Amino acid sequence: MSAVTRPRLTVDLLVETALVLLDDEGIDQLTTINLARRLGVTQPALYGHVRGLEQLRALVAARGAQELSDRVRTAVAGRTGDEALQAMAHTYRDYVREHPDRYLIQVSATRAPEYRSALELAAEAVREVLRSFGLSEEQVLEAHVAFRAAVHGFVHLEAREALAARASADEHFEFFVQVFSAGLHALATAD
Repeated sequence: MSAVTRPRLTVDLLVETALVLLDDEGIDQLTTINLARRLGVTQPALYGHVRGLEQLRALVAARGAQELSDRVRTAVAGRTGDEALQAMAHTYRDYVREHPDRYLIQVSATRAPEYRSALELAAEAVREVLRSFGLSEEQVLEAHVAFRAAVHGFVHLEAREALAARASADEHFEFFVQVFSAGLHALATAD
C-alpha cells in the first residue's frame, strides 16, 4: 500500500491554488470546499492557515492587486504622456482579459493591508503618468479617480460581454483612451 503524499500547506500555496481555481472555474467556485478538494486535503486543514473564506478571498485579492500593480508599473516605466497612458490602459485591460475573476475579486473582497499596499504602488505609478501631462496635483488626484472608474467600467462591461456592438471592443477601447488623453491635454492647457 502506498502512502498518499499531500502537499505541505502554506498560506502561499493556498493563495496560488486559489488563483488557479479562479482562472479555471470562476469567482463563484472559489470556496474552501473546492480549494480543499483541489489540494487533496480536508476542508478543516485549511483553517490552520486562514480563518475562513473571507480571509482567503482578501489574500487572493491582495495577490491579484500585486500582480496588476507590478504589470502597470513595468508598463509605464520610463514613459510619459500619451505613450505612458496607452501602456497603462492596455496593461490594465490585458490583465482583466487574461484573469477576469482575479480582477473581479479585487473589487469585491475585504481589503487586506497587503491589498492596500499593492494598490498604493499602482496608484503612484498612475499618478506619475497623469503628472506627466502637466496637471496640478489636485487634477492628478481627480484624473486618477476618473481613469480608474472609466477603465474599470470598460473592462467590466467587456468581461461580461455587455459593450454595445457598434465596433470591435478594440476600437471602442482605443477611442476611450483617445478621449481620456484629449481630456488630460485640455485640462493641462486650461490653467
